[in-house]
Amino acid sequence: MNNRTKYKPWAEASSHYIREFAHNNGEIIYEWMKKNGIGESMYGKYLDSLGSKPGVFYHRLYGHHPVYDFPLDSPENIPDFLEHVLVSDLFTKQGLPIIPGQILNNEVVKNVFDGVSLEWNFVNGFDLLAGTLAVYNSYKISADYFNQKASIEELNKLGKRLGITTIHVALALSTCNPLLLISSAVSMAGTLVGTLNNPYKVYFEKLTDKYKVTTVVESYDIDKVVDAYDIDNVIESYGIENRDYI
Repeated sequence: MNNRTKYKPWAEASSHYIREFAHNNGEIIYEWMKKNGIGESMYGKYLDSLGSKPGVFYHRLYGHHPVYDFPLDSPENIPDFLEHVLVSDLFTKQGLPIIPGQILNNEVVKNVFDGVSLEWNFVNGFDLLAGTLAVYNSYKISADYFNQKASIEELNKLGKRLGITTIHVALALSTCNPLLLISSAVSMAGTLVGTLNNPYKVYFEKLTDKYKVTTVVESYDIDKVVDAYDIDNVIESYGIENRDYI
């Protein structure tokens, strides 16, 4: 039986275009911001100095996390912080840290992420846009499989789904974009569920989904309702006064 899900590639194409644009124009954008002094305030230079110490290769691990390092204790620095972090550094090639350096220095966290490259801990604005679109697209395509509204029964369809997942994994590994890795996981999960879905159950769900049960309350007279629950009428209807034991 044919229950193909519609594949709409606009989100996929947008994701790849953003990633390609960032790869080709990232340095140009960075130089333009630097030339125009964006993010070059005294407070911005102070933030850069926080990570400029021996043994620290990624200086933005310190002072650059948009939540952890937000200057709530010095509101006068908030405009410069937003300009330096969310405007200037977010759209550079390295981007911003996902987990701040202070937390990464914790021994428990170190043991969990031991052997994982620190590049995976950074995401820039373009990676964020591309990754978000990729996750959204993967979920939209896989949603019918998760909800048992579609199944994968043909080898060519299975091959297509596996091919899309493989592309996402390859792009994630080449760009160290954790969101693309999440997109790959969602796509793989959808493919697995779609393969296991019972096609007959999917077909039955589609048939029954077209039918609706409509209930209609008939109009009633409020006086009749009051009479029905009147105590004298209830006694009379049961004939209680005529019982032998009364």
